[in-house]
Amino acid sequence: MKFLIDGEEEIGSPHLEEFIRKHKQLIEADVGLVADAAIHFTGQPCLIFGRRGMLKVEIGVRLANRDLHSGLFGGVVPNAAWKMVQLLNTCVDKHKRVLIDGFYDDIAPLSSLEQEALKKIPVHEDAIMANWGLQTLDKEQGVPFYENIMFRPTFNINGLTGGYTGSGSQPIIPCCATAKIDIRLVPNQNPNDIYQKLLDHMKHHSFGAAEVELITAIKPTKIPLDHPYAQPIIRAITKGFEEPPVLIPVCGGTDPDYLFMENLGIQRFLVPFGNPDENSHAPNENLSIDCFIKGIRTIVACLYELAAIKK
Repeated sequence: MKFLIDGEEEIGSPHLEEFIRKHKQLIEADVGLVADAAIHFTGQPCLIFGRRGMLKVEIGVRLANRDLHSGLFGGVVPNAAWKMVQLLNTCVDKHKRVLIDGFYDDIAPLSSLEQEALKKIPVHEDAIMANWGLQTLDKEQGVPFYENIMFRPTFNINGLTGGYTGSGSQPIIPCCATAKIDIRLVPNQNPNDIYQKLLDHMKHHSFGAAEVELITAIKPTKIPLDHPYAQPIIRAITKGFEEPPVLIPVCGGTDPDYLFMENLGIQRFLVPFGNPDENSHAPNENLSIDCFIKGIRTIVACLYELAAIKK
């Protein structure tokens, strides 16, 4: 049994590939288990077979060489904040469809096993909205809840800055604006291909006024639902949590799983131990003692179940 702790996962694991290539013999294994993420919101355990990929970029618009007075020059000086808003509006329509040319070209169709698995995942949209304090969801039209999260890509604005954002007001025309974007990718989409398509889109719609910086590029991954290691892990989770897991073909989140597949041929199953209200990436991120204990039991059961497999 081998442990690999990636302390850079939240910033895209920039040194992990180099480490894997240098230490292949040290890391090689039959299968991988990743103890990350939360169990299903109903409290049922999960077994996750894939992850969405991610392209993280920063888009910058700079027009004048400094901020200018909105009274003296308003009406003739271009506004970088408005330019950014207009530019981002060309990327996604009101139905959540991404408008970048060729964005959806390579998406893999769902297998029959994946379609069946989606039907079995509990969905309670009203309870989810109540928990999040929402009146409605903002899904891609015509696409069910979990299919949106697992098998549809996204274009998401993480944050926008531009002009004066302090207390009170300052009547200026901003000379620059910045948008931080993450694009979640689904199986068969290549982040380098999508990045080039994004560059072409930005160049066409901003007429050269926008600069795009690549921050992170991570490929999506997917393990077949009938993988031979799946059933032993399902039995282990069932022993650890005292109920069978919900099978999740692809989770919405991202990790550098593809590096292990491409460099070592290792397929890694994601076995979440976090409680549904763990508040990941937010204040008071937490782990319940109950999930902690059940996670320990599950790992022990996994060791026994996997050790019993005859090659």
